[in-house]
Amino acid sequence: MHPAQALLDQGLALSAQGHHADAAATLARAVEQAPERAPAHLALGNALRTLGRLTEALGCYRQAVALDSEHALAWNNLGATFNDLGQPSRGLPCCDYATELDPQLALARYNRANALRDLQRPAEAVAAYRQAVVLDPQFVGALMNLGQTLSNLGHPAEGVQWLQRGLQRVPDSAVGLLNLGNALKELGRYDEAIASYRQALQIEPDYFEAHSNLLFCLSHDPSVTAEQGLAEHRACGQRLQARHCATAAALPVVDRDPGRPLQVGFVSADLRHHPVAHFLEPVLQALAPRSDLLLHAYSNHPVEDAVSQRLRSHCAHWTPVHGLSDAALAERIRGDAIDILIDLSGHTGGSRLPTFARKPAPLQLSWLGYPGTTGLPTMDYYLADHHLVPDERSRALFTEQIVYLPATAPFLPCSDAPDVNPLPALAGAPFTWASFNRMNKLSPAVVTLWARVLHRVTGSRMTLAGLGDDVRPVVTGWFAAQGIAAERLQFLPRCDLAGYLALHHAVDVCLDSFPYTGGTTTSHALWMGVPTLTLAGTAPQSRVGATVLGLLGLHDYVAADTTDYVERATQIAANLEALALLRGQLRSRMQHCPDTQAARIALAMASAFRQMWRRWCADLPPALLDTTASDKA
Repeated sequence: MHPAQALLDQGLALSAQGHHADAAATLARAVEQAPERAPAHLALGNALRTLGRLTEALGCYRQAVALDSEHALAWNNLGATFNDLGQPSRGLPCCDYATELDPQLALARYNRANALRDLQRPAEAVAAYRQAVVLDPQFVGALMNLGQTLSNLGHPAEGVQWLQRGLQRVPDSAVGLLNLGNALKELGRYDEAIASYRQALQIEPDYFEAHSNLLFCLSHDPSVTAEQGLAEHRACGQRLQARHCATAAALPVVDRDPGRPLQVGFVSADLRHHPVAHFLEPVLQALAPRSDLLLHAYSNHPVEDAVSQRLRSHCAHWTPVHGLSDAALAERIRGDAIDILIDLSGHTGGSRLPTFARKPAPLQLSWLGYPGTTGLPTMDYYLADHHLVPDERSRALFTEQIVYLPATAPFLPCSDAPDVNPLPALAGAPFTWASFNRMNKLSPAVVTLWARVLHRVTGSRMTLAGLGDDVRPVVTGWFAAQGIAAERLQFLPRCDLAGYLALHHAVDVCLDSFPYTGGTTTSHALWMGVPTLTLAGTAPQSRVGATVLGLLGLHDYVAADTTDYVERATQIAANLEALALLRGQLRSRMQHCPDTQAARIALAMASAFRQMWRRWCADLPPALLDTTASDKA
């Protein structure tokens, strides 16, 4: 036997036993003795990839395919490693070629699907996962990812079935339980979703994604009180900090000049065509020319689009970070000498809160992406307005100190939005309520309240849009349980933004969900002349709708409890002339509302940055800041 072959066999045996570091060392010797043998490079790449040494693994796979250009598994592993590095556009052609070389290689179909998923091509990813499952019906990863992608694509009912098939084979898969919880949440099955997240955390107590998704789900559950939500967020934040603070490097020496220009960083997975970006863009545009601020963006998404390019133009520095670990991202932020680091995700998709737990910047803020506390002790401030966080009781629901702006954010309307049309009910159409909120904001409790409105306003109907085919029967069943026939419901498919806005032409009033109320949907509806009736609670996520309406003075559309909600709905539907008049005024109100002007919000934000920086330079702890105090004086 060739000596290199003996080393190769030994290295493979060590890998099979889980001794990956020893395996890598042995396989490296095999490569040294026989650099012309592709299998040795492939095996070394596999060992290095398992150790997380992805760049080195990439080199090994490249050498393997250079030596054997028809080695399907080497091409597959090369593509998979590109995917691991957050470069799916480079991984996809490698996996494509692997499937050409070996059409029966399920692994290549699977990694091809992963690349398509990360490139935001979910329908193609689903097809590729299905092919992998056909080739290998017991392929757990393909079963799980098929279920997850179907759920994300708007088919959570089918997604649950595939995820459950995968979990039958690996019931202790924490990631599988996480994804099952997400799919159940999309179906409004909160109790089951919460149980799935908690089961994942029993298996992996430090699984941040499971804990974060649990918090997001709890914020949608009507049975969870504001105080219970705070306790859950605080527990997650403390656990996250305890896990990461020991590995956090000390801040570099910081120039404590209170008047110097500040390096401000924004961290988000939503710096693209996404509601967060559309609220953020006007503020960035207003902040960009300031000489006292230098803006950095850390984009945590593998794909950039036209919106990303516009946002990039407002930032002095733009850094893609999707492929960076939390520790590596924290080190990059320290290297950039960021003074104020802003989280735009909270407990939503693509969150990098584990990076914030390492405290890579002197001051850390959360804003815009998540209506509530992060629970993280290393997060110093939360940017809000007096409608979202109106009083001391509301402030007590945050572990951060509140910074008050004139408005939490401006609204950037669609440039080609249709004109506002006359009130449909005045033209003889049945009075039409509508909801354009996502499915996971709906629940039997929400539908019960809406059904009470439909019973009180005789002959009225309800329109719901953007719900997948497999969840419509669920919602129809919820209404039927409350005595509302399917004939009074209209379901409309998801469409592009201009088409979605045009749907408002057939709507008289929108009904908000609870406890997680609508912000973007409420703003779009107002721009189209359609007010939203909302139920305001104590928790911040239950006050988003009230915030948007309150800034425009629409206090008559903010209900205090469910009885008040039904009474206000009845009164609104009974006065069509007043509703028609308001419909014609709303767009102008939004255009001219002084508190929501981007320039004013940006000015207040810059002032807040300077105030908190001066406090930090003076060794003072974070404290309540109110940039609107002079307005009220």
